[in-house]
Amino acid sequence: MADDLVLGDHVKDSVTGFQGMIVARTQWLFGCKRAEVQPQRLDDTGSPVKSLWFDEAQLLPDSGETSTSPGGPRDDPKRAEDPRR
Repeated sequence: MADDLVLGDHVKDSVTGFQGMIVARTQWLFGCKRAEVQPQRLDDTGSPVKSLWFDEAQLLPDSGETSTSPGGPRDDPKRAEDPRR
């Protein structure tokens, strides 16, 4: 399953049950592939729950939601007009 995962996929860790969206991926020299999973919920204080890293082999797709593009086009930044004197 891990080879099918892409940025933006909603996943669940098969060991801990931690759920969220893949926001980053790494591949290490000897083949270890890991993914950073960011939950889309808040803790008891109203702060975002911190993301965690998992081996991709233990991640399962969650609710079939996937995204082929984690982002989208953005307009180029515009320079503010020069102040008039």
